[in-house]
Amino acid sequence: MIKKLTDRFLAWYCHPDYYPDIAGDLEELYHRTQQHRPNWAPWRYFFQVLGLFRPSLMKEFGQNSILSHSMFRNYLKVSGRYFAKHRLFTGINVVGLALGLAAFLLMQAYIRFERSYDTQFSNSEDTYRINVHALADGGEVKDAMMYHPAARAMENEIPEVSRAGVASFLDDISFRLQGEPVYEQKVLWADSTFLHIFDYQVVYGRREDMLNQPNQIVLTESKARAYFGNGNPIGKTMEVLSMNNQALTVSGVIEDVPQNTHLKFDILISDPTFVDRTDYNRWDWNNHYVYVQLQPGTNPASLTPKFETMMDKYRGFKDGETRTKRWVPIKVLDIHLQSDYTYEAEAPGNARSIQVIHIIALFILIIAWVNYINLTTARAVDRAKEVGLRKVVGAVKSQLVIQFFIDALLVNAVAALLAIGLAELVLPMYHVLVGIELFDHAVTNPYFLQQVGIFFLLGTCITGAYPSLVLSRFTPAVVLKGKYHRSRQGLWLRKGLVTLQFATSLVLIAGSLLVYRQMQFLRQQERGLDAHYVVGLQRANFADEEEDGADVQRFESLRDILRQHSSIETVGGVESLPGSSSNSLSSSTAAIRIQGQEPLPTTTYIQYIDDQFVEALDLQLLVGRGYDFQKYQDTTSFLVNEAFANQFNLAATEELLGKRVQFGQDVTGDPGYEIVGIVKDFQRTNLKQAMEPTIYLPYGQPSYLLIEFNPASYRDGLAFVKSTWDELYPDAPYEIKFLDDQFEALFEADQRFGQVVSVFAGLAIFIASLGLLGLAAFVALQRTKEVGVRKVLGASIPQILAIFYREFVVLIGAALLIGLPVYYWGLSGWLQNFNLRIDFPWYLIGVAVVVVTLFVLLTVGIQTYRVARQKPATTLRYE
Repeated sequence: MIKKLTDRFLAWYCHPDYYPDIAGDLEELYHRTQQHRPNWAPWRYFFQVLGLFRPSLMKEFGQNSILSHSMFRNYLKVSGRYFAKHRLFTGINVVGLALGLAAFLLMQAYIRFERSYDTQFSNSEDTYRINVHALADGGEVKDAMMYHPAARAMENEIPEVSRAGVASFLDDISFRLQGEPVYEQKVLWADSTFLHIFDYQVVYGRREDMLNQPNQIVLTESKARAYFGNGNPIGKTMEVLSMNNQALTVSGVIEDVPQNTHLKFDILISDPTFVDRTDYNRWDWNNHYVYVQLQPGTNPASLTPKFETMMDKYRGFKDGETRTKRWVPIKVLDIHLQSDYTYEAEAPGNARSIQVIHIIALFILIIAWVNYINLTTARAVDRAKEVGLRKVVGAVKSQLVIQFFIDALLVNAVAALLAIGLAELVLPMYHVLVGIELFDHAVTNPYFLQQVGIFFLLGTCITGAYPSLVLSRFTPAVVLKGKYHRSRQGLWLRKGLVTLQFATSLVLIAGSLLVYRQMQFLRQQERGLDAHYVVGLQRANFADEEEDGADVQRFESLRDILRQHSSIETVGGVESLPGSSSNSLSSSTAAIRIQGQEPLPTTTYIQYIDDQFVEALDLQLLVGRGYDFQKYQDTTSFLVNEAFANQFNLAATEELLGKRVQFGQDVTGDPGYEIVGIVKDFQRTNLKQAMEPTIYLPYGQPSYLLIEFNPASYRDGLAFVKSTWDELYPDAPYEIKFLDDQFEALFEADQRFGQVVSVFAGLAIFIASLGLLGLAAFVALQRTKEVGVRKVLGASIPQILAIFYREFVVLIGAALLIGLPVYYWGLSGWLQNFNLRIDFPWYLIGVAVVVVTLFVLLTVGIQTYRVARQKPATTLRYE
């Protein structure tokens, strides 16, 4: 379509003597580009044809034609002279448009990326993940994970399911790379259907031969190079240290997993390798992601009764029994921005945040366009006599319309080129700001340049339409007599556009302050633990019983040695590090009963700890005791937190000590677990989430050691930990995590959102300020004689300033009425994402009003004062 329209445009304007040669050369260049970059070829062709739109190559449209060579040269000459004469206003327009376009397109690139998750797969429109909704806590707990055998059953028993695949992350997987042990954090085990549903491009091997046999491994391209160099690794083996040094055979290499997918991995291990795992055939352990590809046109709601039939068959529900769980499909395309599920593979994005950023981007571009329209139409008096004189000498309205459109075209063209340069300049900083690398260069990215072309043409039409129609309607007899007056309609339009700018500025200022206040509020919250100078040391993982048994001794030796060092204050143990998401904990949705209470359907999180976990994090033990592995055999007792007691509406007091807790509906003969202590709630994960009802079970061999250092000598302590590890575990990878960094990472997405909003809100306000500065300067200049008359009649400078201020203050009041509902709608939904949040701060819109008013008073005041301080004799000399 683009190529065809461009061909017509070239044939319309190009001189017939030049057309065959030019069209042939362009066609040849087009085909060369299409071979290497097919998506870029039509747009490159378009810009080439646009660049040849010049008088020397145009055909003669006729002596009286509005597009004759002489007329076209005249249009350009008039525009150039006008811009040179009014350099300030031209510069304001160009800079405002360039900043607005560059900011808008960069933000659009980020928004497009966020909305592109999982669109790269050929059947993504028909691909769904099946989730488990469980009745608990008076509502539903939504779990992204399912049962492993459900995938095979769905594929075999539901006709609408054309394919079903299963995948699950593996923890603590260590391989040997160039003789050294390394941890791999992104390892999935998946069945053979997985790579048919998510059809990544195959680099080596055949898709049909991947993941269908035990002990197979599939690598991404970058991991294949890291382990085997640049050659074909098919058939080679990899040693997995954490799987009893098991050798896995490489059966395929696929392209690197892109950033815009919800399930990121570097390595896949075949599903049959894990056939002996306990949860492989269990219908009550939802530890896996199950994906189905539906037949085209299938309504996912039609699967509900078939899911219920399968639940009755495999989960053992009887007629009349209440189902506490149901299976719900979610489209893969919706997971990143729409998911509110626990146990997601990664923290999802936020659709409301993206919507807010999109609105800001539109505001920025609209403000830039409004500036141009305001300044151009405000200068109507200046151009009125020019228009009148041109009409007297024979110019028709269409010629004047084209003149003012060419003005807009030239300004927008220069602004578009400047926008490309600005985007290229700030692109590295922008990537840091959003935390994503969108593209390498703005000047060579086809999509970015395509958008520049589209919005250049759109901007030309929008900014040129109204001014050209207004300025071309002037009546020569009126304007040449000096009787031109601004139209009431035009005046109201400009006031409306200025009000829109003020409203936008109010919302952006208040919104930025709100985001900042919320983030500060979260940072000031007491977490209930001390994460300073505490690191988590991941335990070496060995799979065979003999090695694992020997490791118990080494692990105990490591813990004892570290506890004796003067730079280390405490060494505790935990299964999942604080500062991780809830997904890192085990959980149970079975009904739970405290002795003397009714059973409660709820979600309870489970954390495994050792006897010094509480001390390592300086947690507060409200009542009872902690674990002491030297004195107690605590195999049937546990600690709980306050949130656990609160969900039963019980106080965390000594009355709970000694009570027993039972899980499940049928508890006959089950002695349950004894509560021996209650830990004060501490914020283990993201502050967006409610406090997790948690039980703490004793475990002497946890996955992480929590090492608390003496602040004065923590560097010596870190060095000692590393040397001790290397001595005891020479063949195991060494990995530590600072808890401060863990907690800081939880804020990363929201902090980045706040930074993006603040930066671009500031840019939008700056662009609006440019327009206001230019408008105030022109209005003050235009009313010079009025100021002179008022001074002759006795008005003082403060009185004159008050007259000018009055109009703008009224517009700010109107902007407040528009901005208030937008401010509430845009930000109240974002605040709802946080469990701990500030009350909606209405006062911030008042702060924004003060800021905007002060800026208006300063801007308008400076321009007005420059005029008002002139002597009346100077301003009224020619009256």
